[in-house]
Amino acid sequence: MTGRRRALARHRAWQSFFAGIGLVQVVAQLRPFLEVLYVPKWLSAIAFVASLMLLGRGWLTTRLAIPFSIAVAVVAVGLLSQLGDGLDTRAVALATTFLLTAITSFVIAPQALARGWVRRAVWSGLLWGVTFGVVFGFAGGVLTLPAGLLFRDEQVRFFGLFAHPNLAGTVALTGVVLAGASSVASRRVAPLLAILPMGGALAFADARISVLAATAFVSVFAFLWLWHHRPTARPLVAAVVLASGAVGGYKEVENRLSSRADIEQFASGRLDTWRRSLAYLESPTDWLIGVGLSRNHSFASYTTARLTEARTTGLVGVRGAATDSTYVDMITRTGLIGLTLFLLLVALLGKHAWHGWYVAAMLHMLTESTTFSFGVTLALVVWPLAGSAAVRVALLSRQSARTQA
Repeated sequence: MTGRRRALARHRAWQSFFAGIGLVQVVAQLRPFLEVLYVPKWLSAIAFVASLMLLGRGWLTTRLAIPFSIAVAVVAVGLLSQLGDGLDTRAVALATTFLLTAITSFVIAPQALARGWVRRAVWSGLLWGVTFGVVFGFAGGVLTLPAGLLFRDEQVRFFGLFAHPNLAGTVALTGVVLAGASSVASRRVAPLLAILPMGGALAFADARISVLAATAFVSVFAFLWLWHHRPTARPLVAAVVLASGAVGGYKEVENRLSSRADIEQFASGRLDTWRRSLAYLESPTDWLIGVGLSRNHSFASYTTARLTEARTTGLVGVRGAATDSTYVDMITRTGLIGLTLFLLLVALLGKHAWHGWYVAAMLHMLTESTTFSFGVTLALVVWPLAGSAAVRVALLSRQSARTQA
């Protein structure tokens, strides 16, 4: 076997491996497999990290030491604020998963993804697995109707075999980000075709938060690609951005979304969710450092009676409910200090990666609340992608400076 054939076989083997990881992560979100595949879901996440270690030949990078330290500091603030109230197992579990995510993204992944063939195998493989899982989830949901439908205020949302429409939207958003990553890594347009089934899934599930994030990602992806590869089109691109902003502002005024009642209705009750979450901050100290990693209203424990009361009256948060705001979630868990550190982390990554489209991969953090989650498929994509992109841009900048010198 020639060297070229061996390289192709190696690439296909790793691609198939990562496709399996992506498929398991998606299928584990489907209703019939939630309990059965819970352990494989976490094992696949561990396999993802282990494979990156192997592909990186065991080498770690320290070029993102500052962003990594900031991520650790956010976790430390969340644990510190909970010491007086007592650390529980969930706080320890969340701290562990947050730290694993930071280690994977800023220390392990950049070294592995520095090689082109590794990037192509990882992102294209995950894209295949996630795409198949999304198509299977929605197609299979037709056989289990009406269990995959949600009726609310004359609105119908179809989420197939997934446990919830928003979960289906999150996985589809992952596919959109993967399509962009795979397209850039392979320098081909074909991977972008995966956006079509992902867009269909987002439309059927009507997960507006994920739709917003996907739209922002695609828009910034297209903007940066045109800006870097079509210099003559820059005036046109700038004009389109300004026109879009003007039209958007006009539509907002026309739709009368400036009043509090209209915003409440458009936000589907999220303002009330944010108020309940922020109500846990009862003192200046709470506002400063939060109430702890596991003390957010989304994860508060309730008895069966209180759960029933919560669902009927809507007065208290329900275990498992999402805050639906990264900022509110960060303030509640880690206070204004944690939120400031988090925004600093995003700014540093943006500074490293602004040269490429990769910064668009971090836009989900502005609209999604599952920012640091390690088990969700999204975390297996965005954070390693952002970390590796930052290192690549930093290295290219250094090489360019040396060449000019």
